[in-house]
Amino acid sequence: MTLKKFFDITGNNYNETVSRFSDENLALKFIKRFPGDPSFSEFEESLKTDDLAKAFKSAHKFKGVCWNVGLDTLGDKAAEIDEYLRVPAKEPKYDLPKNEKLDIAKKMFPDLKHDYEVTVSAITEIE
Repeated sequence: MTLKKFFDITGNNYNETVSRFSDENLALKFIKRFPGDPSFSEFEESLKTDDLAKAFKSAHKFKGVCWNVGLDTLGDKAAEIDEYLRVPAKEPKYDLPKNEKLDIAKKMFPDLKHDYEVTVSAITEIE
């Protein structure tokens, strides 16, 4: 699959990403590195251990990695979870007790994980 097709399949903006990197080959290089970034697995592990601080830090890092390589749809999902985990909360709707923050993040995580796995699988098919 081409890089353009990958961006179409994942619902991200090919032109914006290639423009940001100034070169399709450079964009491809960073997309290919994405599956090796540890922030997603760190996020998953921190939710399993109920570590709010690590969950926020790793979700925040994952969101940034996604946005930096043009995987905005995945980054946007991570951003929503990130806001629930942030202490102190920026908005009243996110100002919840620790256990509620973690419960909400855990409920939202399977959807993020599914999209992450689809994205990683599609990356392996890029020529």
